[in-house]
Amino acid sequence: MIRKFLINLLFRLLDNNDTYNGIDDERIEKWLGEQGKQPGFREYIRKRDLQLLKTFGTGLTGDTATLWIGQRLELFRLMNEVNKKVEKEDKSKEKNA
Repeated sequence: MIRKFLINLLFRLLDNNDTYNGIDDERIEKWLGEQGKQPGFREYIRKRDLQLLKTFGTGLTGDTATLWIGQRLELFRLMNEVNKKVEKEDKSKEKNA
């Protein structure tokens, strides 16, 4: 009971939005949009994905596999964020045209 309470308290303290103060979301959005236009970015994503897949083929232990799977998911998440930003910009251009 006390353990559960302390864990919940810890999560509430860590989830405090004060830690995100000073982060410029507009700058991040701009950067994401710029990456979608760079062929090198897409090549990096492709290369890193292949590296991760080859690593999976070597036979990993449970914790190590979880780590590498997490890296691949983060890679996909980044690519998804870039694609969403590019689509948003394209729709905005079509709407303004």
